[in-house]
Amino acid sequence: ANDELIETTGNAARKTLFVAAAATAGMVVLARPLVRIILEYGRFTADDAALVARLLTIYAFSIPAWGMHQLLARHFYAKRKMWTPVVVGTVFTVVAIPTWLGLYQLMGIEGFALASTLIMVAYSLGMLVAWGYDSGWAPVRRLLPAFVRGMLSAALAAAVGLLVVNAISGDGTMTVLGGLGIALVGGLTTLAAFLGFSALLRSPEMGEILARRP
Repeated sequence: ANDELIETTGNAARKTLFVAAAATAGMVVLARPLVRIILEYGRFTADDAALVARLLTIYAFSIPAWGMHQLLARHFYAKRKMWTPVVVGTVFTVVAIPTWLGLYQLMGIEGFALASTLIMVAYSLGMLVAWGYDSGWAPVRRLLPAFVRGMLSAALAAAVGLLVVNAISGDGTMTVLGGLGIALVGGLTTLAAFLGFSALLRSPEMGEILARRP
C-alpha cells in the first residue's frame, strides 16, 4: 500500500507540475491585459495597472510550488503524519518574516511579492526533502525531468504569447471588448504554444492528461 501511495503521489506530482507550468505561462502573458480591462478605470491609472501586472507576474512563478505543496501535504495526511507539513510550514513561516521585511525595504511592494514567491518555492522544496526522507529519493529524482520540461515549455510559450499580445494590444486605451479579445487570443496562443513545445520535448504528462476520460 505504501508503494502504491508513493507511485500515485509521484505520478500526480508530475502532472501537477505540467499543469502548473502551463498556468504560469498563461498568467505571465495575460497579467497585463486582464488587469487593464478589470481595474484600469477611474483613479486606477495605467501606471497602477502596470504595477499590478508586474506583481501578478511575480506571483505566477509560485504556482508550481503551491501545487506541489498541496499535493505533498496530502501525501503525509494519508500516512497520518500530519506533523510533517506542520513542522515544515512553521520553519518557513519563521524564515518568511525577515525575508518579507528585507526585500520590502530593498524593492518596495515588488520585493514583498518576490519574497512571497521565494518563500513558497523554498517551502515546496522543504516538502520535497521531507517526502524524499519519507519515501526514498528515487521518486523525487524522477520529478526533475518533468519540472525541466514543463518550465522550458512554459518559458517558450510565454515568449510566444507575449509577442502576440504586445503586437495586437498597442499602448492606447483598451476597451473591455478589445481587452477580452486580446486576452482570448493571447491565452489560446500561449496554450497552443505550450502544448506544441511539450510535444516537441516529448512530455509524457501531456499524453497522460489528455488521455483521461470523465
